[in-house]
Amino acid sequence: MKRVFVALPLTEALKHYLLNLKSECERFFQDEKWVEPDHWHLTLCFLGSLPENSLKDACKAIESCARVQKGFPMSLGGVGAFPSLSFPRVVWVGLREGERSISDSAGRLKSELEKKGFFSEARSFHAHITLARLHSPLREPWKSTFQKFAGEFQASSSVMQVTGCDLMESVLTPKGPRYTLLHRVRFENV
Repeated sequence: MKRVFVALPLTEALKHYLLNLKSECERFFQDEKWVEPDHWHLTLCFLGSLPENSLKDACKAIESCARVQKGFPMSLGGVGAFPSLSFPRVVWVGLREGERSISDSAGRLKSELEKKGFFSEARSFHAHITLARLHSPLREPWKSTFQKFAGEFQASSSVMQVTGCDLMESVLTPKGPRYTLLHRVRFENV
């Protein structure tokens, strides 16, 4: 069994930008687990644990979607949090440009995978890049300061061209997840 997901990889330029943003965010938190920069990605679809013999079918579904997908620009937008800014548990960066294309791509991928008998998450898709997971709630005055910062933050010069997606394996370890690229797919209409 392999625990897998489909993701859009990020360029080094975007990762560099996120490193700078992480430095700004760190001042608000004291008990958090930051995602390693090499692990930053945008998840299109989480498939969970799959038997080895079904990975080939998953790859075929991803390739089928890639044949009709055009490349598109993506740029970062504001900082947000799940479940909300007033009670942040997961801190993320959203998108300013490309969100519609990514949502359409994620929907097409989910539909194609379900046709082939794969289960995917029931919750609605929200394009984001996870920066950190918080282990304790923010206290005042940090809470209101972070809310103000998140609301005002707008990314600049953080644009990349999305040209494909990756099937990734995630192995959970005590030190955090370890990701391995299983299959890379390039969009044919790039």
